Amino acid sequence: MNYVNLSDEQIRVTGLQEMLRLIGLESGNDELIIPVTGNFDESTKNALMLFQTMNGLPPTGEYDYDTWQRLFAEYEDSKSKISRPKTISPFPDDSGYSVQKGERSELVFIIQLMLNALRLYYNIPYTPLSGLFDIISEDAIKQFQKINSLPQTGEVDKNTWDRMTDEYNMTVNNNQ
Repeated sequence: MNYVNLSDEQIRVTGLQEMLRLIGLESGNDELIIPVTGNFDESTKNALMLFQTMNGLPPTGEYDYDTWQRLFAEYEDSKSKISRPKTISPFPDDSGYSVQKGERSELVFIIQLMLNALRLYYNIPYTPLSGLFDIISEDAIKQFQKINSLPQTGEVDKNTWDRMTDEYNMTVNNNQ
């Protein structure tokens, strides 16, 4: 919705409708899933009264302070339930960086974990979880690179890392 030409009241109503709608979507309560119009119409009033009743508030159909407080808390809770978990980005932003044989780090440990998870889907040898990028890790990376038509350097550069994370997220994460 374009907020540019809306009055303050329409902006408040739009926020109210968006919160009710998200709560309804997350909880499966279709009566709270209302159109976001910016107009306080009958469907908005009915949804608000239902929300108030469900939360032990007087069903006035008005968005007073107590209703806003409870609505916002429910909205934040619903939002956190439907959002994806936060991710980490352990690979350095330096585009020229690559993990090479001999490196010992937490990043190597993560790479080894990912390789072992991916070996269920690809013909990649088991890699001991040592945090040391040794010959076994290098060979596993070469095999991964070969399967994915990447240059077989045995090093984990940005392109190899990106492909590994894509493969991990598409295969391992989707099957849990």
